[in-house]
Amino acid sequence: MITKRQIRILKTLYQSEGYLSFQEIASQLDVSVKTIRNDVASIKDFLMDQDAGTIETKPHLGIRLMVNQPQWDRIFGAGQFKNAEEDRDILFQVIRHLLSGKVLNAQSFAETQFISRTHLDKILSIAENWFYKKQISFHRRRGKGIEIECSEFQFRLANWKFYSEFKECFQQSARLREPKAASIGAYEYTALCSALNGFDVDMTAECLNRLEAEYGLHFSYTAAVQILFFISLSITRLRKGNTVKIQGLSSSQSDMDRLMCSTFCEFAQKHFSIRIPPEEREYIIFVIAVSEIQGFYDDNYRRTFESHYIDLCRLTIKFVNLTSEISGVNLRQDKFFVRQIFLQLRVMIARLRYQTEFQNPLLRQIKEKYPDMMAITWSACNLLEKECKIRVNEHEAAFLALHIGGALERSMSHLSACIVCDYGVGISQILREKIELEIPELTICAVLSNRDVKKIRGIDCDFIISTIPLEGISLHKEVVVVGHILAYFDVKLIEAQMKKTRLNLLHRNLHQIKPSRELFSRELLFLDLDLTDKNQILHMMCARMESQGYVTDGFEKTVTDRETYTSTEVGRGIALPHGLPEYVIRSAVAFARLKKPIVWFDGDDEVDLIFLLALDIKDEKNMAEEIIKFYKSFARFIDDETAIAKIRSGNTAEELSDLLKNL
Repeated sequence: MITKRQIRILKTLYQSEGYLSFQEIASQLDVSVKTIRNDVASIKDFLMDQDAGTIETKPHLGIRLMVNQPQWDRIFGAGQFKNAEEDRDILFQVIRHLLSGKVLNAQSFAETQFISRTHLDKILSIAENWFYKKQISFHRRRGKGIEIECSEFQFRLANWKFYSEFKECFQQSARLREPKAASIGAYEYTALCSALNGFDVDMTAECLNRLEAEYGLHFSYTAAVQILFFISLSITRLRKGNTVKIQGLSSSQSDMDRLMCSTFCEFAQKHFSIRIPPEEREYIIFVIAVSEIQGFYDDNYRRTFESHYIDLCRLTIKFVNLTSEISGVNLRQDKFFVRQIFLQLRVMIARLRYQTEFQNPLLRQIKEKYPDMMAITWSACNLLEKECKIRVNEHEAAFLALHIGGALERSMSHLSACIVCDYGVGISQILREKIELEIPELTICAVLSNRDVKKIRGIDCDFIISTIPLEGISLHKEVVVVGHILAYFDVKLIEAQMKKTRLNLLHRNLHQIKPSRELFSRELLFLDLDLTDKNQILHMMCARMESQGYVTDGFEKTVTDRETYTSTEVGRGIALPHGLPEYVIRSAVAFARLKKPIVWFDGDDEVDLIFLLALDIKDEKNMAEEIIKFYKSFARFIDDETAIAKIRSGNTAEELSDLLKNL
């Protein structure tokens, strides 16, 4: 087989009426002449294997493809290269062509790509859907071709998403370049410059580096790439006379974002010899606001930065307190967690207020491996939605879930153990030192002889490491039996016990608590629904809640609106749809079990258990404590496959009601 670039060379030669030099081909593909020579050698071997013509070389003229139509059809007509990879490459060309502002003539485009109109029409349908999701109109005009229409702001967002989704295509379409000022890899730098039609991103990087030094902070890698792209695009669009308008959001912007924008514009205007108008400055404020800060040079810079976000600091404290209550772990003392939540909330709230969705590349893994963390996060997001008047999506929830999961793991990272050894003090101390050397995150709080084993009951430790079996002695702690001379296998046994202990601690923190006032009621129970339409299911559940006086008119719309732009599937075949708290009269949870699982969101995993939440953490009925207890129970439940199986197999409404009340 040959590569995509070699296929492009073949097609370029086929379209040429005469000879082409290596330099001409290299210039078209933006690669070196040496690369073209190597590719042509591979193509010659391929043509020989396929018995499909050859490449003729003439000194001072170049090369040309010698192939007849039957031979060409044998290579491309049978669909040998019309696979998913080539379709993606054609889709890339279609989107790039339309984003460049050009009208696309379907027939001539199909001819240049050597595909049928039928094949191209399928790809155009995919492209139309791609633009639709980016809020861009896709117009097919008979006799005039295809073009797109959108605001300048949506155009720039679409270009960023195009780059993010097709980065490898941009990398492969240009010659590798090394950055000088930009703190990014060569492949990333090459792709950025290619996506911006040759604009030197290093020039923008110099301004970004000065901004970071001025405010003593550094953006995350992804945020730095994002800033370089958006600002470079702004410069190129300004030079063409295209400015952007972002309306109605100035009141939600931080004065720090404005300060940083002013500083950056001062650098950029001198560097690029341009004037940045007020409307473009609003756009740069947006870019800064939605870009994640990774950290600060020192605490002085950090404190100065935080002093410009007093309301966000208060919200961060509330969020951390609520998360601590739900998880059962005091996360307030984890300063790293508190600071990371502050920075995450800063960008999350900005992105949601600007109504821009940023993809979380780890979303699927988080939902599959840490459904309990997602459940805790969705629970805590109830506070954010009420305080900030925003709707959190699953991508943003997953970002928060990572921070919460990391904090919970850190809270359990240092465990303690007690050693029981049947030899003398010397051997016991050597064993202790070896364990502490091999496993530094484990603290040995005591070393006892087998005669003093009963003293362990009064020692605060997580488990016991013993050189002798302790069967028949009730110590209420797990025991790991190791050899006197600590071996590799002994270390693995201790580490396995530490992992088990951490899981037990987490489950203990998320322990089952039965609320004194139940959030579940029989009238909100829907058993074995034979429905396949998600909206119909949610309408039935919301209507019942409203008729029973739990929610007001408008609650259903907030539920369905959320479902149109994000998934509330949290893993294990469970969905957690929820409405905004301002429409809640009395907090309650409706439950539906479906006869057959249904696809919940845009090709997402299937769901058959639905918990519809109508919860207000600050409702007038003093239910805050009970809601937190429910969240704790649910976080534990979703990580318990046995409990989930019981919910799925409950035969009667009475049985299921009892199971739900005792999650």
